[in-house]
Amino acid sequence: MLLGAYLFYNILLSNNHFDGLQTVFSNYSSRFSVVLILCLFMGSFMEGIAGFGIPAMLIAPLMLATGFKPLTSIVLPLAATVSAVTFGALGTPLKIGLNVTSTDATSFNTICLNIIPAFIIPFVLAFLYSKSEGIRMDYKKEWKLLAGAGVCFAIPYFVTGYFNIEYPSVVAGAVGLLLFSLFFIPKKDVTSLRWWYKLFWPYGLLVGLLVIVKTLSSQFSFTIHDQLRTINFFQPGIVFILTAIIVALIQSPSNAFIRILDQSKVTVVRIGQSLVTIFLLVCFTQIINSDFSGFMNAAFGNVKQQMLLAIIPVTGIAGSFITGSATMSNLLLNGWVQSTSSLSYLPVSMALLNTGGAVGNAISFHYKTLSW
Repeated sequence: MLLGAYLFYNILLSNNHFDGLQTVFSNYSSRFSVVLILCLFMGSFMEGIAGFGIPAMLIAPLMLATGFKPLTSIVLPLAATVSAVTFGALGTPLKIGLNVTSTDATSFNTICLNIIPAFIIPFVLAFLYSKSEGIRMDYKKEWKLLAGAGVCFAIPYFVTGYFNIEYPSVVAGAVGLLLFSLFFIPKKDVTSLRWWYKLFWPYGLLVGLLVIVKTLSSQFSFTIHDQLRTINFFQPGIVFILTAIIVALIQSPSNAFIRILDQSKVTVVRIGQSLVTIFLLVCFTQIINSDFSGFMNAAFGNVKQQMLLAIIPVTGIAGSFITGSATMSNLLLNGWVQSTSSLSYLPVSMALLNTGGAVGNAISFHYKTLSW
């Protein structure tokens, strides 16, 4: 997925797809509106469709190009996507990390735990923005903008998460951006729908293909070995590559093949280290999984269930910090949580683990450094 997502981005970049962003956003009367658009909405959308550090990889350069300080450009995209990570990369933390393949009590508890944090993220971003840029935020003046952004993100996140585990972050980012732009951006700053269409049509194509391919192939799978995980025919990474090829053909049919070949080479070179790191992290997680579960059982085996609920999200944060991602944290700690939680507490415990992993994902410095 990381390979396909970054190829998709490079195909867009090679056609100067993002050049208009700097021109449009530099004329906004409120710089913080740009922060919300780029970090909260676009960042969450990218986290939803790709994950694996891609929001930090893509949003930070856009922030720098728009004139924000380096610290702002790094910290805010990571902080803004914390709630989105819970359903990031088309639900990978749940599907791979917790083996949750459809909406259930765990996914419902996840959206319930994150609905309030999702709403207050704009207020947190405002605080961080004021500190990193060295300016004073007028909260009495900006509270409607902040609350509006929170509502525009949180409601689509909750509603979609109630029915689906793959698209809550995608829908919250895309639909939230549309609602925020229509109702909370000052009229003098509103950009035409045609401009937004030119910016987002490749992503719309991607989401449409993801839905179609998943609908047609989700029932099919195969197993290489009985001791290995079952592999689904639906592979989002392949859809990313297919979308990148289609976009290249639409944008420049005469030299599409050369562009695809050149950008494929660029993609492999730039993310080679990250791919190796992710592969080794998966191996590391699988190797230490049983020993780590035994250690956690020995340390917290006698803790009461109510106290365990406070411990689990903290260990989820630590797990992401150790392994580099929320998915790896869930993989590492899933066995321990299942073995120590009673049946009635298990869905809440799993949701707390997933939420803690999402928080830790923002500070897993070694993985994010590789992504940048």
